[in-house]
Amino acid sequence: MRSRSLLGRLLQDQILFAVFTALLLLLGGTGATAILLRKHQDHVLRSLAHSICHAIGQDRKEDSDTFMQATREVLSETYLSDIAIEVEGSDGTSEVSSGMVEGWSPEETHGQPAPGDCVTRRHREQRPAPDVRVCAHACGPDHGILVAAANIHGDPDVRLAIEALCGTFLLLLAVSALAGRALIRRRLLPLQRLAEAASRLKIGSGSALGVGADASELARLEASLDGLVHKLHEALLREKRFTQEASHELRTSLTVLRTRMEGLTGRARTPAELQSETRALMAQLDGLDRLVEALLLIARSEEDAGIPSRPVNLCDLAREAAQARQDADPPISPPPEVVAPDEILVMGSEELLERALFNLVENARKFAGAAARIRIQVSRDNACARVSVEDDGPGIPSASRPHVFERFYRDPSRRGIIAGTGLGLAVVRSIVARHRGEVSTARSEDLGGEAVCFWLPALVGAGEEGP
Repeated sequence: MRSRSLLGRLLQDQILFAVFTALLLLLGGTGATAILLRKHQDHVLRSLAHSICHAIGQDRKEDSDTFMQATREVLSETYLSDIAIEVEGSDGTSEVSSGMVEGWSPEETHGQPAPGDCVTRRHREQRPAPDVRVCAHACGPDHGILVAAANIHGDPDVRLAIEALCGTFLLLLAVSALAGRALIRRRLLPLQRLAEAASRLKIGSGSALGVGADASELARLEASLDGLVHKLHEALLREKRFTQEASHELRTSLTVLRTRMEGLTGRARTPAELQSETRALMAQLDGLDRLVEALLLIARSEEDAGIPSRPVNLCDLAREAAQARQDADPPISPPPEVVAPDEILVMGSEELLERALFNLVENARKFAGAAARIRIQVSRDNACARVSVEDDGPGIPSASRPHVFERFYRDPSRRGIIAGTGLGLAVVRSIVARHRGEVSTARSEDLGGEAVCFWLPALVGAGEEGP
C-alpha cells in the first residue's frame, strides 16, 4: 500500500483547520447576529407599546375620554403595516385591536407574555405560517398592550443574508484550500530538492548536498545530513583501510605458513628438524589466531549494535589481570602489583573491558621484559575512573609514540625481534572509545618505564578514593 505524501497530509490538515475555523466563525457570526436582531426587535416592540400607552394617557387628560375611547382614537391614528396591536382588559380578553400579522390571532391566549416580557409564539395550525414575536406592556392597573410582529429570524432578507454568508464561507474555504496547496507545495520544494540531491550524491571527499535551504529547520536538516555523509565517508575510509591492512597481515601470515609447509615436503628431515618446524608452525598458527581474535574484537567494539551495559568493577578486573599474568609468566618474572580500592564501578561490557586491561598487561610484559616490574593502578579522578599499567622497561621510543594506537603499527626497531600483530593497543583504544573514554601513553614517573592510562566515566555514587 502506497503511503500518503507529506503534501497530502499537510493539505488535509490545512483543510480540516480551515473548515473548523469557518464553522466556528459561521456559528459565532450567525449566533451573534441572531441575538442582536432579537434584542433590536424586542426593543422596538417595547418602545412602541410604551409610546401607545403614553399616548392613551395624554389623550385622556386632554379630552377627558374613557380609556377605551382614548385607546380607539390613538390606535386609529397609529396604524403600522406588519405590526398588530391589541389592548386587553384585566381578565385577559381582547378589547381593541389594530393591524394584522400573518400567524397572529388576537383571540388566542396561549403563550401570551407577562407584562414587560417578549415571547415567540409559534402557529398551531397545520399550514405553514411564520412565527410571531409578541411583547407585552402594562398600561394602567386594568389594561395591557400586546404588540406583535413577524419573528425577525424568519424574515426572508435575514435568511438570504445567512445563506449569502454561508456561501461566502464555502467560497473562502475553497480558495484557501487551493491557495494552501500552492503555498505548502512551494514550502516543500526545498525538501524535494534535498531528496533529489541525496539521490544523486556520491560518497567522497567533500561530499555535501549543496541545496542551501533558507528555512532554519531545513538548514539544520541539511547540515545534519551533510554531517552524516561526512561521517559515513570517514567510516568507509576507515573500513577500507582496515580491510586492506587486515588482508595484508593475513596474507603475510598465510604465506609464511605455506612456505614452511612446502619446505617440509621438499626433502627428508630428521625427527629433530620436524619437531622444530612443527613448533615454528604452531607459533605461527598461534600468531594467526591472535590476529583473527584481535580483528574480531575491533569489529565487535566498533559495531553499530549497542554493547552490553551493566556495572563493572574495575578493581576486580585489575586483580584478575594480575593473577592471569602471573600464571602465564615464567618463575623469574615478579608478580604484577595491584594498587586499587575494593570497588570502582563503570557501566559497560565486562568482557571487552577485561580484554582491554589484559592487553595492556600483556603489552607491558612483552616490551618491558620478563624480569620487569608491572604495576596496575585503579583510582577515581573526580567523575572518572582511571586505570594505568606501568612498567620499569625501556618505554616507547619517542618516534613511535604518536603511532602506537594505530592498527598494525609496530616499532621498526623491534619488528622481527618481538612477535606481535600491532593490534594490541588499537584494540584497547577501540574498546575505551566505545565506553566513552580516553586512552594515552606517558613515561612512568615512579617506575621510569612506560605508563598506559585510560579514563572511563565512573558510575555515579560508586567507588572510594584510595586503596
